[in-house]
Amino acid sequence: MGSVSVNRLGGACLALGPVLSIISFLLQPGGLFVEPVYASNVGGSITALASNPVLSNITAFGIALGLALTLYGWFVIQRVVRDGGPGDALTQLAVVILAIGSIGWILDSGLTFVMADTDLQNPQSVGVSVAVYAVGSALTLVSGLAIALGFLLLGLALSTRDEFNTIGAFLAAVVSAVALVSLVLGISSSSLLDNMLTVARVCYFGWVLWAVSLGVVLFRKA
Repeated sequence: MGSVSVNRLGGACLALGPVLSIISFLLQPGGLFVEPVYASNVGGSITALASNPVLSNITAFGIALGLALTLYGWFVIQRVVRDGGPGDALTQLAVVILAIGSIGWILDSGLTFVMADTDLQNPQSVGVSVAVYAVGSALTLVSGLAIALGFLLLGLALSTRDEFNTIGAFLAAVVSAVALVSLVLGISSSSLLDNMLTVARVCYFGWVLWAVSLGVVLFRKA
């Protein structure tokens, strides 16, 4: 294990990390499959997390771990591109922005542990969780903007590289632009927030597929 190459490890992380994150997100209480509620429904979201504390904690850890693995994969992608050729500078900027967004989402996952421990019969405990949820929502939105922008830049950068699928990179950039516009609209109007978040979440599936494909490319280069 100690002799594994950087490309092979980075490829594995980039292929597995996004899948782990999205599966954990889908299974998180209050998400898409388990007691689903809109993001604007603060009480419903907290109730879903607190009613399923074990699953909430496991999925929060899964999201954070998946994001961390994925982030390492992006650093390896940047390392491969760092030769002064096409897309070098843009890739470096994209990875920095992706790192900021990923760290924000990891911090938001950490807040889930607090909300999962909420005593729903205790108004003071619920009040604390409402405040925590507000902080988490802010982290989610600003990190989502960073992630979308990072993917947009990375897609544009890798679309100029022969060793990667240029069409896939360009499509990833288009999907990222859609996600970025959706998040801006959702943040600008509270009445649009839930619908725009849904659009952005759909875009995340496209990012996962692209990340996995890049991970396979890296793994094969090892």
